[in-house]
Amino acid sequence: SPRSKGRRWDSLPEEGVEERAVAWLQNHRHLASTYDWNGVYFLCNRKGRHDEVVDLFEKQLRSPVAIPDAASFGFAISSASKSGQWRKAIELADAMAAAGSRPNLKLWTAILRSAARDRDPREAMARFNRFVATRPDIEMDTGAFNAAIAVRIKLGDMNGALQLLQRMRRRDAAFKESRAGPSVITYTTVMAGLRAQGNWRGVVRTFDLLAADATPAMPADR
Repeated sequence: SPRSKGRRWDSLPEEGVEERAVAWLQNHRHLASTYDWNGVYFLCNRKGRHDEVVDLFEKQLRSPVAIPDAASFGFAISSASKSGQWRKAIELADAMAAAGSRPNLKLWTAILRSAARDRDPREAMARFNRFVATRPDIEMDTGAFNAAIAVRIKLGDMNGALQLLQRMRRRDAAFKESRAGPSVITYTTVMAGLRAQGNWRGVVRTFDLLAADATPAMPADR
């Protein structure tokens, strides 16, 4: 059973372990526990088989034995987002909340990042804003800001994107340990948006801000 290997699956060297785990799950759905399902999700997610996670999760929702827990929903929402199914991810986030668990900032950021690649991400932006507004305990981090900036640019709201950048810079200046300081991606995303508008002066100004803010500790990839 995949369950017998527990969380040590990620250290297994043999090839094809995820195929064997999925096959076991398909043949033993009536016996599989929530722990078993989550283990298979972990393996598939590790191998980039995100569509398969979403399909399997739909089957788990119909299981009378293995009730999805917060981790199950988290795997499904993350996989739906990574495979570009951000609207499906929002549906799953709503189902998660209805089941008694609240999606966290990481999951909503994944949804927003996925929507940024879509032609019309307005629904995702509205839902993300609603999440932030109803969770005063949540502190935005760099990844969440970057996803919001990318969506603002996709929606043609360059001023909104620049306001988010300035908000990040103010927070970074005031709170040296804040997780919300701008990263290299923050600046390159903003510069790409300005370049697409033909605003070369804005590109130069933003590059100057990057040069002024750059430190060895500035994150490059989030």
